[in-house]
Amino acid sequence: MDRKRGRLEGHRALDEKREEVIRTTIKASYLKQNRPTVSQLVRDVQTNCMVERAGDR
Repeated sequence: MDRKRGRLEGHRALDEKREEVIRTTIKASYLKQNRPTVSQLVRDVQTNCMVERAGDR
């Protein structure tokens, strides 16, 4: 069995909207000289996902 473990190449666990929220949050806050902690970045992503989800309703 020469099969690799994990997801197939190119397969995403998240839908495209959430991937975009993560990308934009990272670009907006983390890729700066005065970056937040990783835990703050995670909280920001969670908040932005909730805001995006509330806007879909």
